[in-house]
Amino acid sequence: MQRLPPEVQLLVRLQLPINGTLRLAALGLPHSALSGGLLSGVGLVRAHIAHGLARAGDDWRRFVAANGLGDAGAWAALPLAYQALLLAAALESECDSECAFAPSHEKAAAVASLLLALPARACQADALLVWTAAGGHWAAARLVLAQPGIDAGTRGCLALRAALKAGRLDIVRLLVEDHKQDAAMSHNLPLLIAVQSGHEELVRYLIKLDAVDPTDEHCRAVVAAVSNLDGRICRVLLQSNKIGPLLLLKICIQTFIAYLNAKVGPAFLFSFICFYFCSKS
Repeated sequence: MQRLPPEVQLLVRLQLPINGTLRLAALGLPHSALSGGLLSGVGLVRAHIAHGLARAGDDWRRFVAANGLGDAGAWAALPLAYQALLLAAALESECDSECAFAPSHEKAAAVASLLLALPARACQADALLVWTAAGGHWAAARLVLAQPGIDAGTRGCLALRAALKAGRLDIVRLLVEDHKQDAAMSHNLPLLIAVQSGHEELVRYLIKLDAVDPTDEHCRAVVAAVSNLDGRICRVLLQSNKIGPLLLLKICIQTFIAYLNAKVGPAFLFSFICFYFCSKS
């Protein structure tokens, strides 16, 4: 535990008693068998969780149900070591999207530092990076990105997508500005994700970047905003100096051709024109 930050070491030492719910449900032992028992280290926590998963047939959902971990309150009542290593189990099972663990940003940083400090990491740092990005845990994401050998470009694109979908502007800025994630990757996919997710602040941020082109792939970001009838996003896109009258005319012609080919309805073209003139007013 010497490599852990002092405040995390203190949290771990203060929370060593085994949680009562896990003591009875995960191990299935009589209360008297473990009454007063203390964990002497993280190794026992890992063994305890592994035993509980084995009893659930290595099925994460069954394990969560058996231990009453279906809500954030149950997770919050657990010792820090359990929170960290249960999160690692969820990441390993690729069930983190169903994980009820919703810590504060401070607690997320403590959990991340605990996992990263283990001699044999309990989970892959890249999976942990995606989790911190989706949750908007900026300090925890910085901890993960600071690890030796972590390449934001390898898994960072998944972390960027997770942050975009969740509307985490601070994480997107961290990945793009500090870790050189390509904001225009895959034909400006980040802008499309932000548009489809309805995150106006993210669209405003991305559209101002020189590399981002809202006209890429036949203006699919603009088309997505119109399809969603999202006037806020349409206004942001069409007010940018990257879309001019000639391009608008081209899009209208393409849309009309698509209408003739029965690919879109007349409402789409009407909506686009309305959104355009509203944006210029």
